[in-house]
Amino acid sequence: MIKESGVCIPIDKSELINLICYPSTDRKCFEDRSRKLAEHGVKCIVSEGRRNIGNVKVLGKGHSAVVVKIIHRRYGEVALKLRRSDSKRGDLALECKLMSSAVPIAPVPLVCSDDFIVMEFVDGTHLEESIRGIISCRDAVLLVAKVLAAAFWLDTVGIEHKELSIADKHVMLTKDGRVKIIDYESASHHSRPCNLCSLFSWLIVRRRVLRRFCRVGDDFIQELIRLVREYKLSTTIEERRELLVALVKKLCKLIVHHNP
Repeated sequence: MIKESGVCIPIDKSELINLICYPSTDRKCFEDRSRKLAEHGVKCIVSEGRRNIGNVKVLGKGHSAVVVKIIHRRYGEVALKLRRSDSKRGDLALECKLMSSAVPIAPVPLVCSDDFIVMEFVDGTHLEESIRGIISCRDAVLLVAKVLAAAFWLDTVGIEHKELSIADKHVMLTKDGRVKIIDYESASHHSRPCNLCSLFSWLIVRRRVLRRFCRVGDDFIQELIRLVREYKLSTTIEERRELLVALVKKLCKLIVHHNP
């Protein structure tokens, strides 16, 4: 029987043995990790999310880690990323450093260890769900502008996310309207990243957000693509900022004219 949503299971409870060292159920691994988590302030794991591991609901389950909601003794309701026992990555140290550099676009890392990261819990919706909530051209333009601005921030701090071609899983909008880009396990430092290019491609080309909600034609889309290509080739942050401003101004005209 799956634990009822919202139930908080103490970190040392044996029913978490399937989760703490997932996919291993080794008793020693479970006891060692549970002790370390408790020492770093983790009080209990909240059964919440759309996936299950054993009898516990989780927020996410990937190739190298599991993400759960927890209650922390100091920080309260936050998220915990646990390195899978079969992960090819030796630790989570680099991911934690990249997240710290990417704040406020990334969730704030609060406690870092080789095997886990305690981080800000992002209370919001994934990008695909936000798109389904669009009811006007204005909504579409504001969403695109906010997401591209978040991508620009990552570009300015020199982080290449590498997974934004599947943006629906890695971009979230909080309940107060902020954009959060999550999951930095594949990310790396880069001298000239183009996260904006990846998100533009996903939103405008793949998901056709502007065509669907603003009824724009090919000429308008091609003009946006030209600006993004210039952005990709630009060598300075100043040039990229100017091109982002030009892109946003072009988008905002849709709110007034709707059918350029």
